[in-house]
Amino acid sequence: MALSTNQTLMTNGLLRIYHDSMENALSCWLTEKTCPYGITIPSPALLKNSNPHESMSEEWGSNWSNRIFARVCRLDRASSVVRGRLLTQSEEKLASKALHLAIMSFATQWAQSSNRSTAKFSSFDSKDDEVIDDGAEPARGEGSSPLSTEFDRSIQESFWYQARRALQDSAEIESFRVIFAHIIFSLTQRPLNVAAHVRAIKGRRRRSSAKRFNDSAWPGASPPSSESTRSGHCSATACGASTYQTTPGVINTSNSGVAGLDEVTELEGPPIFLETALRQIFSYRCKLESIERQRTIAMKKCASPEMAENPNILSTKDRKTFDLLFWLAVMFDTLSAAMNKRPLVVSDEDSDIRDGNLPGQHISQDDIISNPSPTYRSMLAKEGDSKLWGDFLLRQKHLRFCHKIARWPCSYEDAASTLCDAAPIKVLLFRKVTHLQTLLSRRVMYEKLEQTILDALQVYQHWNDSYNQFILDCIANHDDLPPRIQSWYVVLAGHWHLAALLLADIIEVIDDGQLGLESQQNVRHSSRLVSKLREQNANVLSDLGRCSCPGYNLSFPQAREFHFAVSEGALLTEPWTVVLIRAFSKAGYILLNRISHPRPSWYERGEIPRESEIAQCQQRLSFCIRALWNLGKKSDMAFLAATALSTALKDVTDEIAGKAEEFQAITGSDGEGLAA
Repeated sequence: MALSTNQTLMTNGLLRIYHDSMENALSCWLTEKTCPYGITIPSPALLKNSNPHESMSEEWGSNWSNRIFARVCRLDRASSVVRGRLLTQSEEKLASKALHLAIMSFATQWAQSSNRSTAKFSSFDSKDDEVIDDGAEPARGEGSSPLSTEFDRSIQESFWYQARRALQDSAEIESFRVIFAHIIFSLTQRPLNVAAHVRAIKGRRRRSSAKRFNDSAWPGASPPSSESTRSGHCSATACGASTYQTTPGVINTSNSGVAGLDEVTELEGPPIFLETALRQIFSYRCKLESIERQRTIAMKKCASPEMAENPNILSTKDRKTFDLLFWLAVMFDTLSAAMNKRPLVVSDEDSDIRDGNLPGQHISQDDIISNPSPTYRSMLAKEGDSKLWGDFLLRQKHLRFCHKIARWPCSYEDAASTLCDAAPIKVLLFRKVTHLQTLLSRRVMYEKLEQTILDALQVYQHWNDSYNQFILDCIANHDDLPPRIQSWYVVLAGHWHLAALLLADIIEVIDDGQLGLESQQNVRHSSRLVSKLREQNANVLSDLGRCSCPGYNLSFPQAREFHFAVSEGALLTEPWTVVLIRAFSKAGYILLNRISHPRPSWYERGEIPRESEIAQCQQRLSFCIRALWNLGKKSDMAFLAATALSTALKDVTDEIAGKAEEFQAITGSDGEGLAA
């Protein structure tokens, strides 16, 4: 009896964590209003007299439901007409088991009762050498037992392997519950052997004894170029962290911590479960539209009144649920492809809007009979503007809750609406990055690359014109925001700034390879486009880390709207942890590079960097490390990334101190005022 009660309590707690993270995020990312599939344009009179927040008012409140979970289960029950048969009893059990275990595995990522859950962050400074030498886990509390021996950890590992097995057993079942289970599990990070990876970082640091400065550099060395020192030359790595090449006179960032960071971000592995879900739901879409096409043809032959009223085989709500689930899959496909540098599973053509008419236009039966076959044409008249992944999402005001740009302070509804409206724009920038990646893989050069870069920069500018100031308002007033607004904007902004950093990386690859037009490359070089993209977005990410991490006397945990494992800070509500890991890791790497690659003017004057500027970059980097460490409460990869970055920072600061001593020995000066 007691065992059953404990299991029930644990299950309810894990369902609450899923609700407070996944469903909370989907309330912002996934709404019928902002979904481009199956949309309608209300009449002007209806727009004037309607409340634009009405459809999401309950989901945006303090007592939101498991909306997507419930709708997917309902859709699965109704989908037998698409499948052509009911699921067997054994298939029903396997589908339910797969979804249940995927949710349990997802939720067990958050520590609840272990040392990991109660540990407080302390900077990696005085104890850093001690920590690395001992092979312990930095800042997780002295005397903490290994993760593998803790109850939280054993439950996490058990559910992860059970969920993976359940998904493998149900892989051949045509079920929307199975598809949704794959999507949820794709966001769930595999438990890692943390101690082994920390030992690897420790061993690498001990072996890293090579000299890190060029002997001829200080002073009088020829200065490095502006662009290379301030943004760094990069070659793509698994995480897109950019491996910066060393420049004479510049501190070498190819140290043990940086190498460890590259390895850590490779630990995620290929997105197998997400790609499986994408193939399954795209297959469903093809089958569903084939059936609807056949019904349209039947209407032409017999003019059936029943079909004329409703040619769809699913109810309106279930059809909208399918559209939402397909849009969710396409969004995740877009982010995953951009981050992992993999091809899209669902191409632009296959994810495009398939109605040849404007959304919401009345289509008469005569129109359907005269043009029975839906086409892949866009919903807009001009071909150049017609694709979903062109400027459609930028132009279509009927896809937005708000028709004005919000600024804080504003109403809760306006804040929520602004963030919901911004979510598809974030996806669009990731999609532009995948377009550039695809063109490079196909060896397309010059004009096409330049046009795609321009398209991406237009999306970036649209965000800056529409949403950037609101995000900056949120950062400046973080603790005054309602808890869910804190959660939504932190996650959304973290994703957006990662997309901007990925864009900077790929533009640099194009320019370094001289794959674009020389005139445009020169413009980008003279304007320091790549450097500015990196610096601006890394700075904002460090600000996000500063304000969203757990701390004392914050409003977020006091609101009691979230499960205690999630409520320490807005950062911990992120359902797709690897996105923020990559974001803060990349920002941290850029800040580390700024510390170790001084400005060219310092070289020209034979000076060392100003201490205040180094200190500012170190502080910003510490915010990124702190954010990663706190994400480490639910992610081994995040904790290891924090460890690797802190190790790299320790190496670089040691080198800077050594170089300052060397400079003083050469010049006989204490270095004061040299960088004035």
